[in-house]
Amino acid sequence: AHGSGPGCCDGSLGLLFDAAIGIKCFGVAISYLIIIGGSMSRTMRGVGVDPASILCTRRFWVAAPLLFVAPLSYARQISAMRYTSLVALLSILLITVMILAFALPTHSPELDPCDGGGDACRGTAHAATDFESTVRALPLFIFAYTCHQNVVSVTNEMRAPTAPRVLGVVGSSVLVAMCVYLVVSLSGYFTFGDAKVGGKYVLKSDILDSYPQDLAIVSVARVLISVVVLFCYPLQSHPSCSCFISLVRAISQRCGRSAPQETILRPLVVTIFLVATVSIALVVSDLRVILSVVGATGSTAVSYILPGLAYYTLHPELASRWFGLALFCLGCLLMPLSLTMIFI
Repeated sequence: AHGSGPGCCDGSLGLLFDAAIGIKCFGVAISYLIIIGGSMSRTMRGVGVDPASILCTRRFWVAAPLLFVAPLSYARQISAMRYTSLVALLSILLITVMILAFALPTHSPELDPCDGGGDACRGTAHAATDFESTVRALPLFIFAYTCHQNVVSVTNEMRAPTAPRVLGVVGSSVLVAMCVYLVVSLSGYFTFGDAKVGGKYVLKSDILDSYPQDLAIVSVARVLISVVVLFCYPLQSHPSCSCFISLVRAISQRCGRSAPQETILRPLVVTIFLVATVSIALVVSDLRVILSVVGATGSTAVSYILPGLAYYTLHPELASRWFGLALFCLGCLLMPLSLTMIFI
């Protein structure tokens, strides 16, 4: 491994990995703060807090999480987040059950997605959509399955990091994520379909915005989703800062200078990361744009371009290296195409 970050190759390729992972996790961390700011400000208004109160402002809830995530962000090992990650997983399961409950037929007013309006918020669910919409949504799917940056840290901290155990961790993680995604996405889509109110789709990019905001269960879900992203924020800061530290050391070495000591460099990089992500999240509030751009650039680079390039470069003796080249070419095609669809 090159440097202290999760780069996997020596030389320039390792630097590319560090840069891609660092930037990608930086963007994801910003999206987490945007989610917290939007969810908690709406929750405060939903429970009757005075709209003029600071507790109802998005910016307060973007900055407030620093009190909780900063100590975990400064931790050197990712295992320090195992308990908070467990709480986050349990919260995700509860939110999934709630969304599924809204999709099932019921006569309970607490689980009426149309807020007493009959079927006014329900539309038609289509089996497929047009090519343009599919390509525009593709970065979100790439983003959803990109957590490669933590594999090296998790492997290094496992008690017995054998190949079968590592593959078991990776496989089970992807399987659990896929099951949750399928339940949430299908439940939300079959609940609202293509229904529109005032020319806008009822089904929002943040699915919790689609449900009646005065329901207690929705307020609870907003608090839970805030807990999830709050505890996931350090899981992005850890690999991102490690990669930036690795880049600083590599650049310092190439310039003939010695990098600062670890005890100074890491706290400095983490502090800059915290301040920068909060500052951007205070200004940007469009979650879909952030997720789409991060998915089209950082996630595509980490999932397709760099792994394919690394495999093709490091295994010249294998015939399967051409699959790596094909993966690299696919990523190079997806990135500009996805970005074009996002902004056009």
